[in-house]
Amino acid sequence: MTKSILLIISLVFFVFNLFAQENVFEPIQVNKIRKLEKEIDPDKKNADYAFQLAELARLYSTIKQFDTAISIAESAMHFAKNHNFKKAESSALSSLGSIYFDQGLFEKSQKTLLLAEISLQNNHQEEELGFIYRFMGQNSIQLKDTVEALHYYQKGLAISKKHQDSIRIGFFYDLMGYTYYWKRDYEKAIYHFKLALNIFKTINVNHRIALAAGNIGLCYLEIGDRLNAVQHYIIAAKHYQIDKNKSGEKLTNSKISDIYKDIGSFDLAFQYNQRNKELYKHEKNRLIDVITTRKDGEIYLAQGNYKKAEQLLLNAFDAVKTIDNSKEKSDITLELAKLYFEIEQFDKAIDFAKESQGYAKKLNLSYASMEAEILVAASFIHQGQHHNGKNILMKALNFCLNSKITEQLPFIYKNLSHVEEVYGNNDIALQHYKKYAHFSKAVDKNIYLTSKTINQYEQEKREAIAKAKLEQEKSRRNYLFIGLAVAVILFLVFIRLYFLNRKNIKLEKKNVKLQKQRVDELEKMEEFKSRFLTNITHEFRTPLSLIKGNIEILSERHKNEGLEEHFKEIQDSCNNLLALINQLMKLSKIENKQYQLEFTQNGGLIDFINTTLNLFYSYFHQKNIDLNFKNLTDSNFKEEDFIYSEEAIKSILSNLLSNALKFTPKNGQVNVELHNEGTEFIEIKVIDTGVGVAKEHTEFIFDRFYQANQTRQKTYEGSGIGLAMVKEMALLHGGMVKIETQEGKGATFIVRLKSNKEAQRLLSNEVKTDDVINAPTHSEQPFESIEKSEKDVLNKDKPIVLVIEDHLEIRKLITQNIGNQYQYLEADNGKTGVELAQEYLPDLIISDIMMPKLDGVSLVRNLKENMLTSHIPIILLTAKSSFDDKIEGLEIGADDYLTKPFSIKELRLRIKNILKLKSALKRAFSHATKISKEKSFKSLSKLDKEFIEKIETTISTNLDKVLYGVNDLADEMCLSNSQLTRKIKALINQTPAALIKTARIEKAKELILEGYSVAEVAWKVGYEDPGYFSKAFKKIVKKSPSKFREEQMKQNKTI
Repeated sequence: MTKSILLIISLVFFVFNLFAQENVFEPIQVNKIRKLEKEIDPDKKNADYAFQLAELARLYSTIKQFDTAISIAESAMHFAKNHNFKKAESSALSSLGSIYFDQGLFEKSQKTLLLAEISLQNNHQEEELGFIYRFMGQNSIQLKDTVEALHYYQKGLAISKKHQDSIRIGFFYDLMGYTYYWKRDYEKAIYHFKLALNIFKTINVNHRIALAAGNIGLCYLEIGDRLNAVQHYIIAAKHYQIDKNKSGEKLTNSKISDIYKDIGSFDLAFQYNQRNKELYKHEKNRLIDVITTRKDGEIYLAQGNYKKAEQLLLNAFDAVKTIDNSKEKSDITLELAKLYFEIEQFDKAIDFAKESQGYAKKLNLSYASMEAEILVAASFIHQGQHHNGKNILMKALNFCLNSKITEQLPFIYKNLSHVEEVYGNNDIALQHYKKYAHFSKAVDKNIYLTSKTINQYEQEKREAIAKAKLEQEKSRRNYLFIGLAVAVILFLVFIRLYFLNRKNIKLEKKNVKLQKQRVDELEKMEEFKSRFLTNITHEFRTPLSLIKGNIEILSERHKNEGLEEHFKEIQDSCNNLLALINQLMKLSKIENKQYQLEFTQNGGLIDFINTTLNLFYSYFHQKNIDLNFKNLTDSNFKEEDFIYSEEAIKSILSNLLSNALKFTPKNGQVNVELHNEGTEFIEIKVIDTGVGVAKEHTEFIFDRFYQANQTRQKTYEGSGIGLAMVKEMALLHGGMVKIETQEGKGATFIVRLKSNKEAQRLLSNEVKTDDVINAPTHSEQPFESIEKSEKDVLNKDKPIVLVIEDHLEIRKLITQNIGNQYQYLEADNGKTGVELAQEYLPDLIISDIMMPKLDGVSLVRNLKENMLTSHIPIILLTAKSSFDDKIEGLEIGADDYLTKPFSIKELRLRIKNILKLKSALKRAFSHATKISKEKSFKSLSKLDKEFIEKIETTISTNLDKVLYGVNDLADEMCLSNSQLTRKIKALINQTPAALIKTARIEKAKELILEGYSVAEVAWKVGYEDPGYFSKAFKKIVKKSPSKFREEQMKQNKTI
């Protein structure tokens, strides 16, 4: 047995409900089981432990896990017996008896509970006795002993009253009412159900009020008292709605619909039946569909619409065959019997009535069985079997009189009167007829009173709604009057205050306006400053490109002349300026909330810090400053669990070390310490022995461009950006930065960073290094210089490079230094660039993005969407350096992307690689006869594919034209001869003339194999002279047309 066990806090009474209840208890019971499994301590095996086992067993039984329940109950009983815990043993025994009841083992349950009763009485466990008397009474019901059942319920009721337990008292009254109902003692059943109803009303238990009221209505309906029945059904309906009990609503709607049907209010009967359809319209419940269909059939039957009634009832009868529900089968067959009796198809009426009676007897539904018997009897009488009919009717009469059921009496007496009249017993027939008239009048009166009650209820409901609306309208008017009065008073007060404080208000308005103006001005200044910084940093990149490019060229040309150190200093200065520009751009993006860090989890935090420090050791050594690193994290810190941004940590360390390097004198010391706060935070401390910072400046030290206004600090270089970057990076990393300093005694910068556990884990550990001010830089290795001759005249041997750049110096830098193996075209704006590209179809275009007339983005779109220029590769140059900017450039169709300042060497290599790739593609097509069938065709762009396919289609449709040539092809493609030639040459390394000639010969091969003569073939492929055609064919195919035909035929025969 498992150690886990669930405690039941209170004893739960199960009641046989005459109305279906939705099972909402099982999830609650399961939760209790889970809770107790955590609470029970198997090491503390005392009496409480045994009680818990007994209670757990009961609860497992409620969720139908009987094997587990029995096992736990038996374990509890044996444990209690072995330890002489007598009360716990009694409780376990009563639990076992209740489990047998839930299993349906009623005799075994009763025997067990009788033993439990004796034990509980001996141990004075009265409350537990109250619990088992409920099960003992229900066992007696199942064993057909209602007298004994009532005896046990009386005992349970007495105990509940003694303990003043209202809930249990109500339950026992309910059970007793249920017992009397099945005894067909409806008066006593009503009496006990009403006692239960009053108790549940007192303690306000909605679902029990609805249940008791509904049961009372059912009992009244059984004895034909529709008046009291409908009154109690209305009570039940209200409380089921409050309790949101769909099953209860369904049953009360159904009963109220029946009553409306009986009193002839058919529209309302249909309406209540429709409510049940609406309740279950979102659920696939076949039984509900059958019931509502049958109810509609019953109403049509009562209306006298027999055809419609038959259709609906037969539909329900067919549907219910697939459902295991004997009660509904009994109801449907009974209604079909009534229908066929009314339309005088008595054989069918008898068959369906007997079928209904069979289901009713199986379910012990005595009233339904009696109804079916009466229909059988009446059908016999109408068929002339008076003796059989009379015998059955007499039995039904005795049943109704004994059960005080008056509803069927008029029908019975009417048919008995008819039988006696046939037999000639006129006196007896008259007596029966008088009784028929008497009970008919009583039933009619009941129907009248019921109708009146219902109409009164409906009227009261309408009046209540109207009254509520009236009260609402009155309240609204009252509130309106009060509101107007208050408004008038407030208005007068306001006017008074307005005149008294008019001057103050004007002053306040002026102050607010001035403050708003100041705020607007500050916001505009900040916006202008950010925009200015963004624009100026972009502009800085262009001259930097010229400086870096020319220094790179000079260092190559003057190699080994002793100038290397000077060139290196210039390159380092350019790199530092570039880093400063990048930091300005990054700060601008951070302030505009357009920047995000990338995080990684590689467990190498300490190694990464050491790697960053290694970049600075030589600089500190030059100033004779001692730089040290100490890892002071404790044993709780695990590197692999700390998720950090390498970009942020490198930027923070580099800027803090650069700051320390500036302000620490020679022979000083700088210590870097790493601490941790648990596993979620780290602290990086940079401690220097420098000049320190005055107290009045510490508040602003991390502001952008701020520099302490001290004479000795003015002697130190700095931009006021580095510490601002440290602050922003720390904030982005979920942390903060602060300074502890004393003027003249150094400073300690403390950066606190949080592990970002929600950040995306990167697959790579790439470190951004372009934003470090004064970090060590390394010049690129020089490469061999390529001398550029004066601009060549355009010719077909050299690739044409079109350079589009609005800065003349940048254009010159490119055209004079990337090599004399190219010929150049230049444009100073995008519009001119597009025109030159369309005219000359260059082999490659280099273009800036920010240009007048037409920007680089629009230029790329224009050229790539034009079939004439779509094949030309484009390299974009821009001052924008972010990853998003690069992605945007590539997405619009650019083949490559370089940021300013760029390396001339890198530009050369990228041009070389692009042209090499294009050349390889052209070679793949150079000897192809059908370009669109080649494998490499897939690598072309969509527009280039369309261009080639159009060329091939155009040539193919004009092959039979003798004079068709390059001029005609160019005209059809809407291009000049030179444009067509350069486009085709650039794509497939063939001339248009060669393409046409190849297409003619390929078509000729097909025609020759189809059996045409040489002369016919010549004419079909555009040759006037067959002799000239034969020469041209032999030149390309290396054999004459006839020889080609002969060899191909031999090959075909061999195959």
